[in-house]
Amino acid sequence: SYSLVANGIGCEGSEFIGDALKMNTTLTTLNLSCNNIRAEGSKFICSALSENKALTTLDLSGNWIQDEGSLLFDLVFKNNTLVALSLLNNSLGDEGLEFCLALKA
Repeated sequence: SYSLVANGIGCEGSEFIGDALKMNTTLTTLNLSCNNIRAEGSKFICSALSENKALTTLDLSGNWIQDEGSLLFDLVFKNNTLVALSLLNNSLGDEGLEFCLALKA
């Protein structure tokens, strides 16, 4: 379990996190809430999760991912090990919420 809450990771840091997640084989819980990752940074995290087979819980709350970023989460749901994903306070509109709900089904 690792928490990087409110560390100012941003989009640039998200790329490094994504690279690390691609190689990860042991970390199961990661909290990246309140890091201003935004839609652009979420693409690195989502891409990594399509390859990661260890992470079971991911918190991306409060990162301003918005609808644009939520459309990338189809990559996340290709990951069969992730069982909990928090997207609270990301300004997801109707389009983003509908997309995420459709992926869950």
